[in-house]
Amino acid sequence: MFEFGLDINEAQLHKDLMAHLSLEIEQVFKRAAPKIETHMRPLISGALRRSPEYSSMAAGQLQSEFGLVDGMSRMDAIIDTWTNSVNVEAKNLTMKITAISAEYFSILRDPAATFVTEKGSRLPWLEWLLLEGDRRIVLGYGVGPGRGRAGPQVMKMGGSWGVPAQYSGTVNNNFITRTVDSLEDEIFNLVKKEVEAQIK
Repeated sequence: MFEFGLDINEAQLHKDLMAHLSLEIEQVFKRAAPKIETHMRPLISGALRRSPEYSSMAAGQLQSEFGLVDGMSRMDAIIDTWTNSVNVEAKNLTMKITAISAEYFSILRDPAATFVTEKGSRLPWLEWLLLEGDRRIVLGYGVGPGRGRAGPQVMKMGGSWGVPAQYSGTVNNNFITRTVDSLEDEIFNLVKKEVEAQIK
């Protein structure tokens, strides 16, 4: 009769198996990342263009009160810059999705983010929309009915003005963050779908 045995170090075996599994997962994530990025950009772009802020800037209250005759084209430029910055990176067994930094410095420097009035005044409309919340920005003037260059609203002496409350934003709660937050389930399903496609 023969006896046969294996001298197996269970701890080392477990370590080796986990290392192999981790490498496989890392490769799956790396293959999926560019596909996720490709599909995520139009997903976010489309959602931003369906936002109330986009509609209002195109032909509504925000366009009129900001006085931007080209409100929609400016929003389009900002949205294109934003979505083109979306990056999906797989590293250390994680999937990292990034875009414009939370401080918004780069997007606020975009030429479309600032409008220069006929009188030469700089009007940083995007900064106001994204960051200023309900703060009264213009003092001594308010908005009232009249024929303005971009709609039926004009600045008039008296009172004060700020971004209308239903559109106002702060650094952590603005039309960009609200839109992306609303896509949480769709983004999760997109990532899941593309990762699973790389396993098959």
